[in-house]
Order: sequence, then structure tokens, then C-alpha cells
Amino acid sequence: MRGSSSFVLLLLGAVAATGCSVQRSGLYVGPTPIDDDLGVARVDLGVSDGDVPDPDLGGVELDLGVPVETDLGTVSACDPAACPGRFCDGDVCGYARSCSELKSAPRGPTTDGAYTLDGDGPDFLAAADAYCDMTSDAGGWTLVLKANGGMPTFRYDSPYWTDNEELAASPVYDAVEAKLRTFRTVAFTQVRVVMVTAADPTPFMRSIILDVGANSCVELFNRGQTDTALDRSAWLSMVPMVSLQDNCGMQGINVAPETDHARVRIGIIGNEQGNCGSANSRIGVGGAGENDDVTTGNVARWNGFGNNRDTVSFAYVFVR
Repeated sequence: MRGSSSFVLLLLGAVAATGCSVQRSGLYVGPTPIDDDLGVARVDLGVSDGDVPDPDLGGVELDLGVPVETDLGTVSACDPAACPGRFCDGDVCGYARSCSELKSAPRGPTTDGAYTLDGDGPDFLAAADAYCDMTSDAGGWTLVLKANGGMPTFRYDSPYWTDNEELAASPVYDAVEAKLRTFRTVAFTQVRVVMVTAADPTPFMRSIILDVGANSCVELFNRGQTDTALDRSAWLSMVPMVSLQDNCGMQGINVAPETDHARVRIGIIGNEQGNCGSANSRIGVGGAGENDDVTTGNVARWNGFGNNRDTVSFAYVFVR
């Protein structure tokens, strides 16, 4: 062909260049959606350069296909100031499913406070406000429960631990008991317990983190016992003037070797004998046994190293 080979190569080069110019993905800001068909291009093959009269060789059509999608990230036009209590999900305000997800979102909040979280989960609930601790222990903690150890509300056998009922209260860091919607909607891999005990001149406050997980707290407390492996001293540090019998030391979630002795939903139990069959002391949240009037805090009988104790504490339970 007269120059036809070089012409075809030149045109194909132009087609390739055109393809490169439209590669895009993520949130595309432009006149053409990212999945538009680029159509076809007709390539004229010219005429023959042989000895016979030059016939027209016609042409072929090349299908340009669609743009190649390469992940270039997301271009967000969302302004966090325009959606307080929420976070930027692409170019719109969205609800996070937990305080941890909210904190890790691009330009997510870093201060403690109440934020609206998505209610999606096994029951597809509406979005609701929740308290987020964004600063303690690397932040991202969702508050699920507030328990007063001087009240029977969250005693070990209370149905609140295993049912879907909410105990309505404001989702703030105050001393009002609550079982929040997050108890049934937030999945987690860690539980953080903060216990506050009245003491002069200021309240005594300590916290621990347990490496236990579930799709929700309802699921967790409907299981059997979940063991944890914290050092005994960590539990002893949770209340002032603590007392716990030297033996047993069973700890974790749903700790209840017997139904008529010391047991606790989150905590540790002790015994003066070399077994857990008749435990008489406990530290933690959601307790019963020996003194059912103290449901969160420290109860000890029968030769606890700190003698008898009936120490009431207020507990905050977070998940992450």
C-alpha cells in the first residue's frame, strides 16, 4: 500500500492515546459518566500500491470499548462542617455504624461527644445518637451501657443483659443508668469498662480493656462464659480498698460457675477454697451473690485479703 501501513499505525496510536485520556474511576467530575461506551472509530485502509489499477481497499471499524477503570481514590466535595455529628461518605454526609468507624473516616471527628450512628444491623433500626469517647485509649469507643451498682437494674439475672429492650436515657457521659441502642447494633472486638467509685476528696476512677468480640452485646451476653486473661492486679485496681479471695480467679464475660454464689457479667470472682464451686467475692459489672444489693463494684466475704467489702461503683461499658 502507498503509505497505508504507516497511516494505520499512526491512527492506532491516536486511538490508544484517546483511550488513555479517558481513564478514570472513583468519583468522576466531568461531562461523561465513567461507564460510557466510547463507540467505534472508522479506519480508512487507503488504496493498493500494486501494478494493477489502484482499488480502494475500503475501511475497518475499531470498537473503542469503555474507559479502563483504575482506582484513583475518592474525590470528596463533602464539607464536614455541613453535617455535624456525621462524617463525609464520598460527596455526601453519611452515618457511621460505630464511633470507631466515625473516627477513622476521612476528616472524622476527634473530640468526645454525642454523634448520630447508623442503626443498621440485624434489626435495621433507625439512626440514633450515641456517645463516643474519641480520646481515651486511642479513641473510637462507643458507649453501650451505664450501670449504677447501688440499683438492681443490671443485676446478673436482669433480662436487660440478654434482650433487645433499651433503657432510655440521654447518650452522654453522665451518672444516669442506660442501656443504649448501640448495645444491640454495634459490632466490636474489644470491651472497655470504666468504674467510678465515690471517694474523698475526688471519685476513684479506673478502666480496663478486654479482648472479646461479637456482632453485638446482645449476642455476647447470650453466649456462655467467655474467658479473659487479664492480670489479677488489673481487676484489683478497679476499686479502692479492694478485697478478693485468693483462689479461683475465674474472669471474663458471664462468669457464673454457680447460681447461688458470687457471679458477674463482666469481672472476676474469688474463693477461699481451691476451686470456684462456692465463690464468695467478686469485682465487676452486673454482679450477684453474697450481697445482691451491690450489683457493680466489689463484694467480698469469707477471708478476702481485704476483709469483707460492699463497695458500690458506677460503670460505663464501651465497645470498639
